[in-house]
Amino acid sequence: MRRIILSAVIICLVTVTLVFASGTGTVGGDFLKIGVGERAVGMGGAFSSIADNATAIYWNPAGLSQLTKRELSGMKLDYLLDIDGGYLSYAHPVSKIGVFGFHTSFLTCSDVRRDENATRLDEFTNEQKSFTLSYSRWMNSSLSLGINLKGIYSRYDTDSASGIGIDIGGLYKTPLYGLNVGIVVQNIGTGLKYTAAEETMPLTVKIGTSYGFFNRNLLLAVDADNFIDSSPNLKIGTEYMIIPFANIQISARLGYGTPANSSLSAITGVSTGFGLSYKDYAFDYASVPYGEFGTTTRTSLTIKF
Repeated sequence: MRRIILSAVIICLVTVTLVFASGTGTVGGDFLKIGVGERAVGMGGAFSSIADNATAIYWNPAGLSQLTKRELSGMKLDYLLDIDGGYLSYAHPVSKIGVFGFHTSFLTCSDVRRDENATRLDEFTNEQKSFTLSYSRWMNSSLSLGINLKGIYSRYDTDSASGIGIDIGGLYKTPLYGLNVGIVVQNIGTGLKYTAAEETMPLTVKIGTSYGFFNRNLLLAVDADNFIDSSPNLKIGTEYMIIPFANIQISARLGYGTPANSSLSAITGVSTGFGLSYKDYAFDYASVPYGEFGTTTRTSLTIKF
């Protein structure tokens, strides 16, 4: 199994080098860039070197190795402009073998076409879905590797397409206690071929580092995301765990990521959030502004068992 994972790492890194060097055509699957898990979102998406819950499947599959209990995390939200979205992540540790995981996410938008007299013509629906199988294990006491195999489905009204992608990640716990480094390559795979056009996957390389102060009660994290279809994106996040009260752990979070659209104000990149955890239950909240489009407030629930 270790040889398989190491071989996948080499193949993926070579593929990424070739694709970034050659450039790309139309890039689709933008919904794959939407972060999941409100703990990570509240920290601005700077999570590739933390990735210590079930949503690691999305942020860095190597992080799944840190889990010692089965974990289920999910969220359903009404997004912007009548867009609905959500995700469900499940992680299942198996002793001496590694951690397996499953993740699914979706984004849908329905609207009604009308003519100039506001007469109803018809209704159309756009939807994107992904289904991911994940595996991770420790290669030694400090290095973990993980891999995802995902299927993507996209439909624009009556035209649909599907594709297959791979993510691969590494997580390294340095000799300096509390300092972690993560690297992830996402969305290596086939294109999405529609009737009238073909789109490539949104190939992404993430490199991040984090450090935990005061026995990791204060976390600082930085991620650099390099997208094949846009300029690099810098993300900075922090989390402070307040002293527990009546066995309830309260966490406050703040994050910032450079806006993907340069026309948006700087405040658009700011995210805030908090978390409440009690025993094996965790509730997380995040607020993310999107300029003139408004602000999304998101909540998620995580259960360990």
